[in-house]
Amino acid sequence: MADSDTAAVLSALLRTRDDLIAQMSAPQSITDQNGEQVQSRTFNQIQAALFTINSEIARLTRPKPNTIRFRTSKGL
Repeated sequence: MADSDTAAVLSALLRTRDDLIAQMSAPQSITDQNGEQVQSRTFNQIQAALFTINSEIARLTRPKPNTIRFRTSKGL
């Protein structure tokens, strides 16, 4: 993936994470003036989504290895 693509994906993931964190403090359901009720995600669903997003952010921000060292032996 190109650096600009990675930056765009990372930016989108960070915005999504911020939105999910904001949802955690919001009410679980809202009733409008017509009596219709809107349910938001449960706390566990939000936590699961945050875990997935944080894992993806960690994967994208992990430094790439510069050196690979081989340890070999003759099996003795």
